[in-house]
This record gives sequence, structure tokens and C-alpha cells, in this order.
Amino acid sequence: MLERVVVPSRLSLIQRGRQTLGYNPDLNTWERLAEDTAEVLRWLRAGRERTGLAQHLARRFGYTSGGATERLDQILKWCVLRFLLYLEREPVIRPGPPGPRSPIAVYWIATQACNLRCTYCYQESTVARSHELTTAEAKNLVDQVVETGAKVLVITGG
Repeated sequence: MLERVVVPSRLSLIQRGRQTLGYNPDLNTWERLAEDTAEVLRWLRAGRERTGLAQHLARRFGYTSGGATERLDQILKWCVLRFLLYLEREPVIRPGPPGPRSPIAVYWIATQACNLRCTYCYQESTVARSHELTTAEAKNLVDQVVETGAKVLVITGG
């Protein structure tokens, strides 16, 4: 199965403390990841040699050789079922036209420069990141939200 999996091009791994979340923004799916699962996704996303992954798991997590291979297979199946990995190819996902299936609300985390420490927030927000939107890009984003037919835009994150 390892040779058949494809990493979504926009897969994100969000880490806060010791917890890692896997997020596929194309499908808006996210999952809390076990430490070994996060390690597998990091390895695959980085494009490392796949044949060395089971051996890496054995070293890193103390699995036997057979146990590492079995656990890797479990992780891959779990990730495919949750759309954190695909089989064979990445599907083409086209946005639908605005209409009855358009989003009701869009949440935009505008900045990582937040002075609050909300216990429910998964972001490690202390400093603005270099790739945050410019004013022109933010205005363009608002226009895109309107085009989707969304009725609510929530701006949060700072």
C-alpha cells in the first residue's frame, strides 16, 4: 500500500505542544494524529525514500521490524479513510457554483499575531507569519467569499 499512497498537495500538519492535527484544506477535513501517524505524514510529505519508512518507525518508536510494517499499514489505511492520503492519485476537486450548497459562513484566521491564549484554540499564535495576506489580498479574499454565496464572514486570529 505504501507505494500507492499520494499525499494531498495542500496537506497541512498543525502542531501545538505535543498534539499534531492533520488538515486537508481541499476537503476541509482534519484529524488529531497519534505521534507515529504524524511522523509518517511528515515523512511522506517531505518526499523521503518510502522504503526506509518502516525501519525509521522501528527506530523512532521502538517497534520490532514486523511490528513497524504492520503499524505502518494500519496508519496508511487510517489516513486514506480520513482523506489525509489518497490512493493512486489526487482527485481533481472543483468548487461548485454558488447556490443552495454554498457555504453559510467562512472563518478566516487573519493573523497569527494574537495576544490572547484561549484554551480552545489550536493555533500557537504569538507572532505574525511572513506569508499572511496583504491588504489587497485580504480584499480579494472578501470578494471571493461573496462570490461563494456565503452569508457570514468571521475574521478571527488577532
